[in-house]
This record gives sequence, C-alpha cells and structure tokens, in this order.
Amino acid sequence: MATSDVIPSDPAARTLQPAESSGSGAARDAPAADDTESLADGRVASRVILSATLLVYLLVVVQNTWLCDDAFVAFRAGANAVLGSGLVANPGERVQGFTSPLWTLLFALGYSVLRNAYGVGVLLSLACSLGGVLLLALKMRAPLPARAFAVAALTVSTAYVHYSTSGLENPLSHLLLIAFALIAIQGQRPRLLWALGGLVILTRFDHALLVLPVLVYGSLRRPLRDTLRDAALLWAPLWAWLVFSVVYYGFPFPNTAYAKLNTSRPALELAGQGLTFLFDAGQRDPVTMLMILLAPVAALVADRRRALPLALGIVLYLAYVVRVGGDFMAGRFLSAPFLLSVVVVCGVVLAKLKTRDQGVIAGVFGIVALLSPRLPMQSHKPECRVPKTGIVDERDCYVETTGLALNLRSQRYKEHDYFKRGVKLRSSTDRVAVEGAVGMTGYAAGPDVHIIDKYALTEPLLARLPFHGDENWRIGHFRRDIPAGYLETVRSGENQIADPCLHQFYDHLSRVIRGPIFRLDRFRDILHFNLGSYDHLAQPSCPAPPT
Repeated sequence: MATSDVIPSDPAARTLQPAESSGSGAARDAPAADDTESLADGRVASRVILSATLLVYLLVVVQNTWLCDDAFVAFRAGANAVLGSGLVANPGERVQGFTSPLWTLLFALGYSVLRNAYGVGVLLSLACSLGGVLLLALKMRAPLPARAFAVAALTVSTAYVHYSTSGLENPLSHLLLIAFALIAIQGQRPRLLWALGGLVILTRFDHALLVLPVLVYGSLRRPLRDTLRDAALLWAPLWAWLVFSVVYYGFPFPNTAYAKLNTSRPALELAGQGLTFLFDAGQRDPVTMLMILLAPVAALVADRRRALPLALGIVLYLAYVVRVGGDFMAGRFLSAPFLLSVVVVCGVVLAKLKTRDQGVIAGVFGIVALLSPRLPMQSHKPECRVPKTGIVDERDCYVETTGLALNLRSQRYKEHDYFKRGVKLRSSTDRVAVEGAVGMTGYAAGPDVHIIDKYALTEPLLARLPFHGDENWRIGHFRRDIPAGYLETVRSGENQIADPCLHQFYDHLSRVIRGPIFRLDRFRDILHFNLGSYDHLAQPSCPAPPT
C-alpha cells in the first residue's frame, strides 16, 4: 500500500517531502538518515499493531458466534422460497414476516446451494463481519494508529461483537454502513453513496435515518435534477422491492413493523422504555455508549462538513430507538450507530490529532473497557434471565445450543427446545399450531405446518389489531388475544370469525394475502388497507356493520 494512502494526514509524513529550495539549503532541510529510519520503524510497528488488532477481532467474533431464534424467521421464509412455497412464513399466506429483505434474499441464495440454515447463517454473518472490518482497516483515510484503534474499539464493544453474528441482518448493515461512511467522509463519489444508501435501507428500513442526512447534505451542493436522477436510478433495487412487496404481499413494509408499531401504549411510556434501553446499555456495555455519545460532540468540534451529517444520522436514529421503546435484545439497535461513531471519531477526529493526543483518547477508552462489567473476549456462564426491564442478553439464552464451537461436529442447535417443538409439530396430525416463538419452531416444523404467532411477527390479522396490554407488557413482545373463530378460520379456509367487524376486516385481508394476485378487487383492497380505510373495523369500539 502506498505511503500516501497509509498516513495521508500524518504531520510526520511532510518531513519526508523533497525540499522546495536547491543547493545547500536543500541539503540542510533534508531529513537525517536516523530520522528516516525512525519513521520507517514507526510505520512498521503501526502495521504490526493493526494486523494484531485485526487478528484479535477475528478470533473474538468467531469465539462469540451464535444464532438467535428470531433469525430463523427469515431462514424459514428463505427456505420456503427455495423449496417453491413462496417467500413467506406460512405457505398459502403471503406475509412478509422477516424484517430485512436484502438479508433474507442473500440467505435464500446461500440456502439454494448449501441447504443448511445454520451453516448459511453463520457463513454469511462471518463473511460480512470480516469484510467490513477489513474495509475499515485498509480503506479508512487515517493514520495507522487511528485505524488500529477503530478495530480495537469494535473488538471491545459487546453490542457490536454479539451482533456481528446472531443470524440477524446486523452484519450486512455493518458492511454497507462502513462503505457508506468511508465514502461520506471523503466527500467524493456521490453516485456510489446513493447506491450504498439504497442498499442500507433495503437491509433495514429504519436505517434510512442513518443515511438520509448524509444524502440530503450532499444534494444541497448538486443540481436537483442530478439528485432526482440518482434517487430514481441508483435506488432501483429498493424501488423494485417496494413494488414487489405491495403487489405480492399487499403492503410496502414488513409485517413486523405493523405488529410492533401498532400499539396503544402512550408515547411517553414507550419513550421511557427506550431510555431504559439506553441506560441498560450504558451499564452492560459502557464502551459502546461512550463512543456513541462522543461522536456528535467530536463532529461539531473537529470537522462539521464531513462528520456532522453522519453524526446527525446517529442522533436521529437514537431518537427513533427511544421513541419506539428500544428492544428486548440488549444492545442490538446500538451496533449500527456505534459503528458510525467509530468512523467519525477515528476517521475524522483522530486523523487530525497528534500521536500524543490519540494516545490520550485511546487510554480513556482502555480504562472504560477495563471497568466494563463484561467484555466480549471474557468467558462467563450464560444466564438467560428476564429482568423487570424486559431487556436480556439474548446471546446468553441461545449460545449453549447455537454457539459455533458446539455445532462444528454436530447439529447441536437442533437440541434447543424450540427446535424440538417444531420437529414434534412436523409429525403431528394437526396442521395448525399457536406458538409464541416462531423462529426455530417454525423452521423445524416445515412448510406444511401453519404457525399462528401470538406476538404477531408473522401473523397478518393479529399484527393489525391494536395492542393494549397492561402494566406488565414487555418490549418487543406485543401479544394479542386470538379472536374467537380465527383458529377455525385458518384450519378450514373459511371465515368463521365471530366478531362482525373483524369478520368483515378479515374478508378484505384474506383477499389480499390469499386471493389471486392480479385481480382488480384485490388491488382495490390493497389501496384501502394502505390508506387506512379499514382500520376502524379492527378497533374494539367498532359498531357492528350492517348486514
């Protein structure tokens, strides 16, 4: 790698440039041989340190590799698509039960070759995680020590390491966000920036908050027609998916969004739970929260033009996380903003500081890491316990069966109770089951068993019923009561729902998710659903419609 690519902003590099003057003056300004050797030795040492941090990162991520139950929701849809049953959870019912379109499509591609959900999930996760950290270490325009510090910061973040695998879409988001952020701080190649931004959104729709400030800021300095052209052409995969989603599923967004956002809980109550999520992260994983909090301040002080749009995206996304109540998986929603914070701090701020100041910042983070209650490289006995906050270390609940080391020689993940429950359902004569965990259970049950999800992630009717709950509700687990007659409706294929309003509501919904795709009355219902014209039929206060 060229020296100019390695340390473009290192003040010491300027001493290596030829002197402007000639004659004896040039000779006096030329660096001494000892100085040149010292600088060369420093670069070699920096490269060794960077290589060592990369190796440690890889070892720590592999050591912590696992899969969670929710990942198998996407795995089931991908497997069903490969087997010819449609990109759905329950064949015969067109519902987008997975959160990430791009991740699920990549899984389906891998599954078509390997036919092993665990293997594909692990390999995809590790490939994205390794690719992302190599991109960060080799392509970030910052001195080698700053890049080594960036890799080290990722390695000591529990949130980042745990969700560098897990089978969820986080690793793909990380890879795309690293590429996006590096181009953003360079201020070049706006068209590639738009293309990457579209893929980030296609991976997870709420990540639009992370990339839109950068894209909007860049558009202010370009003709409007160029921005519109880029949005139309470079976001073609995103637009294509949204069109497909509306035509095929009837709705533009995943069913999980309707299930988790369709609640009647007061906004302040959800925001309180969201703040609890952040406070919980501060206690479990102080390095992650410290970096996230530092990034906006550093952007304001160091380089507003390059770093502030990224920092604004981080702030907007954190506000959204608080607004929706956070998550029950500790740290999951923080891995992406943490990653962008690392790019801002290491790629913009540290690149401008002297080596001594870089060492001070690195030392502060080192002290915080040492004071952390637990680091990813520390071994401990897993403990799956749900506290009053409802927030758990999700890895602790699954690593003893889905951890990589346990599955290298045998399929240990199949010994999990959820998976064994699915195997039992597969051999049962009842083709309809009501379950609260639909990941491994649904995948193991196979395409012939219809799973009604009590928490509505893959359930089209329940997701559109408002969640009321009580004071004991848990974030991410918005359980609805199954309407009278709905179980019989799913078993028979005929609408037997007792409530007259819900009966009429399901008539329209069934036409969307079960009826022939290309019919005018179906598209009419799709339009009415997305405009909210049928929402009143799902409300408890709905008066009985006229017969």
